[in-house]
Amino acid sequence: MTLKFHITQNDEDFLAFSICQYLNNPIHRPSFWKNFGKNLLMSLTMLLLLSFFMAFDRLTWMVLLVVFLLIDGGLAAGNVLLWPRMVRKAMKNYVEQIKQQGKLPYDAEFTVEFLDGEIYGSSAEGEQHIPYAEITRILRDEGHLYVMRGAMQAVVLPLRCLDGREAELLAFLHGKLQQHAPQAEV
Repeated sequence: MTLKFHITQNDEDFLAFSICQYLNNPIHRPSFWKNFGKNLLMSLTMLLLLSFFMAFDRLTWMVLLVVFLLIDGGLAAGNVLLWPRMVRKAMKNYVEQIKQQGKLPYDAEFTVEFLDGEIYGSSAEGEQHIPYAEITRILRDEGHLYVMRGAMQAVVLPLRCLDGREAELLAFLHGKLQQHAPQAEV
């Protein structure tokens, strides 16, 4: 059994992949935790200062405690809520820089076939053969499936191009990955 799809991509598809890849890539997780650690260190420093002021004046301590909780809560919420937005903005700038160089960072149109032993892709740029053993994981967001090949490469499959056959494709990939790449995350 083979599955064949004609894929058309645009900037939004590439941007969605870049963001999904960035947010799900273990290489980038340390920068999130680094920011979180900085906020935690600042919180501990402020607590030490507050305990110092507490020794002198109880009212001052209470006011500072409320201010501290507001600031710390705001920073924590900002870190969690704004992180994806900051990543999106950085990736959008990256796409624009690449486009200014006169080349798209993706194939606008290609055909992908999920064969028995490999994934075969062809476009105006050339052909690509991806053995299932090289697939490391399958990611999904609200409009795409990403068949990841390592940490940085993927076959980007917009759901609009799958003709309602997403479940069939996922079942097929699940079987192939169990057979050829049991370590892959599905």
